Amino acid sequence: MKRILTAFMTLWVGLTAIEADDYTYLTIQNADGSTSTVSLSALTLNISNGQLVATNAETSQSYTLSSLDRMYFAASPDVTIPSIGWATLYSECTLDITELGSALKAYTAEFGATSVTLTQVTQIPAKTAIVLCGTTNSLTLPVTATLTAAVNGNDLQGSTSDVTVNEDGYYALRASNDGTKVGFATVSRQVTIPAYKAYYVSNASNAPTFFVITNTTDDTTTSISNVNSETTPTDFYNLRGQRVTTPSKGLYIVNGKKVIIK
Repeated sequence: MKRILTAFMTLWVGLTAIEADDYTYLTIQNADGSTSTVSLSALTLNISNGQLVATNAETSQSYTLSSLDRMYFAASPDVTIPSIGWATLYSECTLDITELGSALKAYTAEFGATSVTLTQVTQIPAKTAIVLCGTTNSLTLPVTATLTAAVNGNDLQGSTSDVTVNEDGYYALRASNDGTKVGFATVSRQVTIPAYKAYYVSNASNAPTFFVITNTTDDTTTSISNVNSETTPTDFYNLRGQRVTTPSKGLYIVNGKKVIIK
């Protein structure tokens, strides 16, 4: 127990030394991957009988010290659903979107040989990458202090910082070229996947250029009516109008603009 208490105090001292002005929550994670997130407003942490007790104006939550993995500051997750009706998110906070009903649906993704199967979730642990479906809107997603179990069978990844693609095998959400389906398309080298977006990485040598979303665990349709998409997957074209999947140094056309890769 002494070692646990020492570790906790070291961890908490380190946390309080961080500049927290840009953060609104503290996420607490157990070794089994379960998480909960509490507001920093009037937050106090105490140790009692082998339990870490986190108390603020809204809730009081207890955690077994021997199961505690880590704690970290987190920012309130905001998301904008583009006109395509689909988006991705990687959140540092524990989310519960049950009360949003049909306005917003969240899914984990499992990739097959050529397609993606989505599984709907309403409670989402912190540091989980998900696919979102809803109306075009900007939303602040509901954060919960309820302990939420880790999800299984999710092939999506995410990061709190931008990811610059330097190798093949990266995929991000977009519409199909004919504008009729949603899925994950290859991301060209030198393209940056923004922070807090979800992506997929395949090591298969025969992986397709587009994984179409073909199945969901609810009645959501993956057909769409226009070709607008998230801006992450960007196609490179040479000056002859030919698509280049792995651009090297040179001049290319990207989204109608000239781009130089040095």
